[in-house]
Amino acid sequence: METLAKLSRNSLYAIVFHLAPRLTNVIIFILVGRLTGPSAAGTLSLATTYLLIFTAVMRGLDDLVIRQVSREETDTAAYFSSFLILRIGLSFIAWGILTCLVLCVFTYSTSTTSTILILSIGLLPENIACVAQAVLLGKQRFDLVAVSVGISSGIKLLGGIICLLLNKGLTCIVSAWVLGSLLNMLLSMLVSVDTAGSFSTALKPQVALLRKYKHTILTFLLITTLLTLETQADILLLDYFRGESMVGWYSAAITLVSGITLLSQAYQVAVYPLMTRYALNEPRKLRTLYQESLHYLGLVALPTIAGSIILAPQLVPIIFGDKFAPTISILQISIFSLLPLFLSTPVTRMMLVHNQQSSVSWFIAASVITNLLLNWILDPSWGANGAATAKVCSTSIYFLLGYIYLSRTIYSGNLLHTLKRCALATAIMSGIVWFMRDYSVVLAIIAGAVAYFGLLWGLKDIPMKKYA
Repeated sequence: METLAKLSRNSLYAIVFHLAPRLTNVIIFILVGRLTGPSAAGTLSLATTYLLIFTAVMRGLDDLVIRQVSREETDTAAYFSSFLILRIGLSFIAWGILTCLVLCVFTYSTSTTSTILILSIGLLPENIACVAQAVLLGKQRFDLVAVSVGISSGIKLLGGIICLLLNKGLTCIVSAWVLGSLLNMLLSMLVSVDTAGSFSTALKPQVALLRKYKHTILTFLLITTLLTLETQADILLLDYFRGESMVGWYSAAITLVSGITLLSQAYQVAVYPLMTRYALNEPRKLRTLYQESLHYLGLVALPTIAGSIILAPQLVPIIFGDKFAPTISILQISIFSLLPLFLSTPVTRMMLVHNQQSSVSWFIAASVITNLLLNWILDPSWGANGAATAKVCSTSIYFLLGYIYLSRTIYSGNLLHTLKRCALATAIMSGIVWFMRDYSVVLAIIAGAVAYFGLLWGLKDIPMKKYA
């Protein structure tokens, strides 16, 4: 039970440092959409997409640092300094590529171009902060990361709201976000250097270490590059085919889905160091943790999907306003991606701790190709609904390939058996929510939640099993 308690506590911290920046983005996006319309919201979404692409492609380095620091705590300073230097160099390269694309390749309006270029200044501080936070996560100091990200996100949110109240426009908002990124970098560096060792030791790069892991580094970079294409290319293609208003409607739906997905992302961050240690010494506990992870993540995903589909016509106008009516159908389609996204979390972590990152990269490549092809085919005629359909198909392919591979090579399980009780509870809950949807959204959600967890309890599907 001690391990379960620790995992739960770390998951809560991880939710904080995933929720804080996501909540900031969501609130500002909603306010921009309500006050200025879908076009401005689409411009903001486009700018943040570029920033996410050129930071997320390097997140594989963070996964590698977390894994190695978890395995070799005595070498923390070496990993910190070496990957910090590598990340700084890659950040300058990424910034140069992005600047050339925006100025020389694409024909954006002046306001869109300036918004993207100002926000791109945050590439360097964001990437430096990521390395520092990866070290802290590898040492399971989730609390320090939560504090750093929480403070900086608060600055971004406050600055964005002030800019909106003063009617200063998007350039002012993204400037405030850059300042928040700088603060996040400073706070993360201070606490991570202290954790890694003395300042002089922690900032002494080890070239030999980078040479030793060069193939692994390239593989992890490939994985996150492909993942980034899979999650962000749809916005770029939709903008190319249908314009920024369509991007605004689509981004509103994806914002809601992504907000829910942060639960699985937080769990992913919390469970990764623990899985790494179990893989070395206690494979029985690792299998138990993997199976229970599938169970509980599915338990959250299934009712969320059903409730979102039923209540989308009521929720979207409340959150975004009447101008975002097309977002309703987009949300009802894209929410189906939640189940494969949630279930992919333990599958991917299980493969990485068994050094199967090459297989992961192949599965992501298949997902990316599916996503790009379907977006190219569906976006011109279906618009954002086509992009949502492509996302559901690509995420499903990624999960199925990983789960089948894992079942055949490392650990076999029965997913249908694992989820059958929560699927039954979801079906009954859906009937209750459907009946109450026109009376009150709040009451429908409360009644659905009470019914769902009551049914799970009656079906004995939420036991608190021990991991240690």
